[in-house]
Amino acid sequence: MQDIYQGPPAFFGHTTSPDLDPNGHSYLICHPHHIVSLKNKLRGDILATGLHFDQVILCLRGGGYGADLLDLPIDSIRTQRYDGINHASADIKLLQSPSVDLTAKQVLATEDVVDQGLSLNHVRQVLLHLGAASVTFAALHQKPWTQVEAEIVGQVTDA
Repeated sequence: MQDIYQGPPAFFGHTTSPDLDPNGHSYLICHPHHIVSLKNKLRGDILATGLHFDQVILCLRGGGYGADLLDLPIDSIRTQRYDGINHASADIKLLQSPSVDLTAKQVLATEDVVDQGLSLNHVRQVLLHLGAASVTFAALHQKPWTQVEAEIVGQVTDA
């Protein structure tokens, strides 16, 4: 596996901008080098668990960052809860199931941001229903108010 950038985190900050959101919501702005550094940290944290994984499942729209975390087979699942940036639906829709056989596999599922964590519950139930022996979540960012936490988190942020 190719080494990932090992430098220090670059620009990292919050912004509240009417240009981004007229309602005043805060957004996390990350320099690409920060994301790479955070991925390195997350990869180290995953390896430090000592857990063995057979399959990586990317939670699409944002979990695609996990494609190069570990040298494992990759597939994806796609759900939808948000209609736009800040409007969460009460229902979580399954738009795409993984195409691989998950029977008895130890699955590492990747997500970019865990807000309330309700999608994690939904994805976990789908993957277990498809035969996964276990599902562990790794997330780049997690909100402090989440109701369902990822097991491995790169950074907690309120933006």
